[in-house]
Amino acid sequence: MWPEYIHHLFLQVPTTGTIGMAVLGIVYVKKPAENLEQLLRFFGWALFFVSTVTAISGILSAPGILGGDGPDELSHHRNFGVMVFLLVGFATIGFEVGFRSTSSFSHYIKKAASLMWIGAAVSAFAAGHWGGSVVHSDQIPWDKTAPAIQKLKK
Repeated sequence: MWPEYIHHLFLQVPTTGTIGMAVLGIVYVKKPAENLEQLLRFFGWALFFVSTVTAISGILSAPGILGGDGPDELSHHRNFGVMVFLLVGFATIGFEVGFRSTSSFSHYIKKAASLMWIGAAVSAFAAGHWGGSVVHSDQIPWDKTAPAIQKLKK
């Protein structure tokens, strides 16, 4: 019970946070600035922590071993959620590596890591779509007779 509660408590942060970080990342790629670097680093690590809590609690609350059971919609939700976690991790750690590097390529590393936030935001949107279609199926005005929705009602 507690993993599901924690998952639902924290799941909005990666969704909205990745969108904000994608915007910051695009701005940073177009016009790098030291204050943007500090924002990307701080909020990147904060979002990585929250994404970790969200992913672990989601997998623990899902049916089956490592959340492997359940309808296809739940599997899609889990897969995109894990993708969000991985992309947030790659973006955060990649940006930190670029920030600490003395290499002449550090600027490109930071820009590449900044653009990973776009992929994380798209994945978070997809994870939210599939998760919402499972949890809020009774409020969706279409496809109430879908087999996956009927499995959940049993």
